[in-house]
Amino acid sequence: MIVDCDRHVGVRRISDIFPYMSHSWRKHFERVEFVGATNEISNHIWVTERWNAPPVDLDPPVADGNKYLLLPHQPLAVNGWADKVAARVFLAAFNSYGEENWASESNKLAVVVSPHDAAWSAEEIRRRVAAGKNVGAIALPLGPALLGSFTLHPIYEAAIEVGLPILIHYSGVEDVTSVPRHCRGVSIKTRSPGSR
Repeated sequence: MIVDCDRHVGVRRISDIFPYMSHSWRKHFERVEFVGATNEISNHIWVTERWNAPPVDLDPPVADGNKYLLLPHQPLAVNGWADKVAARVFLAAFNSYGEENWASESNKLAVVVSPHDAAWSAEEIRRRVAAGKNVGAIALPLGPALLGSFTLHPIYEAAIEVGLPILIHYSGVEDVTSVPRHCRGVSIKTRSPGSR
């Protein structure tokens, strides 16, 4: 089933997530390659002056009676990172920022996990849901493993355990031609073993 019901959210500056990581990791992410890369991948959710268009609002919607699934787009780009440890720190900080600044009863957060570390991702899913911070889905960036790969099973098992769907969304760093046509834009709905 494909359902397009998310609202993209993001930070205006990468430094917005720095309070959610240690001082040494802040220093790591202050480097221009991270700051610059975050600005470039952000063009998907806001339009910079370079495109001569007004910026899009990055904040979650105000309480208007509707329910929204908030998808942080910027951290999806970890699928192209070589530094898998830094990716985990970046994702944990982004998820913490989202819980504190975007999630609410009407705005459910899609927790972003790493396609490079399924064991860590499974624990991140369980930890975020156990904290009761208005998690509505799991965002799995497309990575080197195909979606049916056994290496991703810990993520799928955690999704089934906590009862959340998995969202697949392009980050902008993957080569779209390398993704099978039937997997493009697919949302995976998980269910318990034995259910239909």
